[in-house]
Amino acid sequence: MTIYARVNPETIKLIETYYYEKYIDSNESLEEKEAPKGKIEVIIPYDGHKYFNQKAIQDVAKQINNNSLKGEAKALIGHLAISNYDKTDLENLLSENQKNQSVPLKVPVNNNILSQIDQLGEDKHLCVIEYNYQPVTPEFKPIYLEIQVLDDYNDLRFLQEDKILWNLSKDNRGDVVNYIADIIAEQIKSGFEVNNDSLKGKLFIEIKIRLALPIELKLSKLPRIKRLSIEWPTLTSFQNFGLNFVKYENSSAKNSVSHPLNIVYNPLNKSLEWISQPTDLSGGTELKQTNSDNSNAQWQNYEITMLLGIIQPGELYQKTNLEGEIKIEIPGLLLSGLGARFYGFNNNNDSKFGEYKKDATEFKSRVITNFNLNLNEAFQKRIRSTAQEFVFNNVLPTEENLRIIKNVLRSQDFSSDSITLKPSQSQSSNQSNSQTTITKQKWLIYAERSEGIDTMTLWIVIPGEEKKTLVTVRGRIEYKQEETTGKLTMYLLGKLPRHSDILIQRMNALQRELRKQLTSVQQGPATGL
Repeated sequence: MTIYARVNPETIKLIETYYYEKYIDSNESLEEKEAPKGKIEVIIPYDGHKYFNQKAIQDVAKQINNNSLKGEAKALIGHLAISNYDKTDLENLLSENQKNQSVPLKVPVNNNILSQIDQLGEDKHLCVIEYNYQPVTPEFKPIYLEIQVLDDYNDLRFLQEDKILWNLSKDNRGDVVNYIADIIAEQIKSGFEVNNDSLKGKLFIEIKIRLALPIELKLSKLPRIKRLSIEWPTLTSFQNFGLNFVKYENSSAKNSVSHPLNIVYNPLNKSLEWISQPTDLSGGTELKQTNSDNSNAQWQNYEITMLLGIIQPGELYQKTNLEGEIKIEIPGLLLSGLGARFYGFNNNNDSKFGEYKKDATEFKSRVITNFNLNLNEAFQKRIRSTAQEFVFNNVLPTEENLRIIKNVLRSQDFSSDSITLKPSQSQSSNQSNSQTTITKQKWLIYAERSEGIDTMTLWIVIPGEEKKTLVTVRGRIEYKQEETTGKLTMYLLGKLPRHSDILIQRMNALQRELRKQLTSVQQGPATGL
């Protein structure tokens, strides 16, 4: 005899988990670690109120006619209709219900359970229905992982992100370029201070994560990082570590670093760990979609960067490999393409199949990636940075001088692009016999050249100032004379993997040639009537 009951499940979850392993060395590889797993989980509290309520108790009581049910009697509460299951092994589970392609959901019932429910009220004794299945391994590899060791100047790491400034509107460029100039200038000046943190051997481990999914898989919510674990040899003070999720708010470099996160040490696994909490509503751990405007794209990409700062990395130098694990959660989607709908019973439905309950099911995919970083190679390949400041007195901020700078870069085998910001003009207070007008100009230049298998990059911020002073000269004949003076300052940030000495040599050679070329066009005071 089939027993029917009007029961409302608290949750119906379909979860798929995919496992990968990433080796990061000279021969990088990403392999499947183990076969994927799938699970259907239905949770029904025997609470006598909201889920297994009084109507359900009456349903069961009427159908058993007060007969004693002491065995494994079960009540049918509805069906889970399954679709697009060809990339799973669910066909075996559906074999007895092939006509409807559904999984029956049944809960245990007997007189003892019913009497307990009637007395429970709001207490919750849970019934959990589970079905395990195995999805087919996807033809694509959804996860891409890059890990590198960085030195200081981490405040400018966003400059490596595909010329992000060139994608900004002209109205937003000024603030960002000023921000870059301030950071470079600050680090140049503080580099000579004994107490500067950059002299303490600080290191950064940058982890870039990209999730690539076929465009036909529709996401209702953004993927999120749920857990990060990094093996660490010894228990140490957390003051030596800082973890940030790096994110670009409205494409602004000023807001590129957001959401510092707390990490803990797990002595059982000997690892540093961060685990997402349900109270985290900031969105800092969401992966950002990077190609949402490309209608012809075959893939949808989601990216995030995590940065682990290590103030005292002594233990790290003793290790040859660094291992860890990253867990990504994709809500609202199963990578196998599996679909499911719950059909339950209510007062107005006499169907033995049930009525469709909208939003009763929850889908979730998890991608768990274990990584193994070869530290010896990472230290050898880490990007070396250096910053320099050049000052050119009596050199005006003109387009002609910008062309000279770009020609010098070209002669040094650098290819370059530049951004010119809108000039700003201010007029100083008038003196008794003079009037001064100051015009400020600023450029940003990105340049790169090949150094063997590596690429050297230069970010150059050039603020210039032109000062025109109209002076009244009194004598036998009184006339006005305009005196023009100017100054160019160049802030350079250079980056090159492996070889800091080559980077310094190239920047010094560039400085010598710039001084030679710009000195020849030095402009002293200009006169005019």
